[in-house]
Amino acid sequence: MKKFIRFIANYRSLTILIMFTVFSLIAAGCQKSGGKSELIDIETVTDFTGRLIVTLPSGERKDLTVGERLIELPHHTLIEVKSGELVGVLLGKTIVVKTGQIARIVLPVVGIERIIQFTGKLKIILPSGEEIIVEAGEPLPELSPGTRIEVLSGELTVLSEGKRLRLSRGEIGRLESDTDRESPVSSAGDISPASPFTP
Repeated sequence: MKKFIRFIANYRSLTILIMFTVFSLIAAGCQKSGGKSELIDIETVTDFTGRLIVTLPSGERKDLTVGERLIELPHHTLIEVKSGELVGVLLGKTIVVKTGQIARIVLPVVGIERIIQFTGKLKIILPSGEEIIVEAGEPLPELSPGTRIEVLSGELTVLSEGKRLRLSRGEIGRLESDTDRESPVSSAGDISPASPFTP
């Protein structure tokens, strides 16, 4: 009987040890995903605490800590938050980037209520991350709020804050969602892609 009790006690200890090991491995796997960090787009940096690693488009890296003067950050600069937080702005909204996350400086983004027309070529980045190239004369795919549109060539005419704006090569817009607006987003077939714009 003593052998049986010892066997059960050892078996129970072994089971607990195995369960602890499995849970530890799962927790470690959740903390270190080994995958590439998702980039968080911002237009400008307004403040930061802790330590940042800044990688300029040239590949040059700078280590910044609190109290140091922030260097000029051209678009395509990557900023990894090593400790503390970084506060940035995108489309007039405050974005907080936390420890372990990476921010990317983008050209100022125009908030788009509606696409009116375009000429040339557009790069459309859907919220899922899928990229689509559309040229003048081709219909636009169905676009949802959060879609980013970069003008590769030509011009893109949009409605932004109730006004018509023309975006030219290199400029970026982002479709916004506003339930108070009648038509917050554009869908396929509701613009004239190749028609010339007349103010």
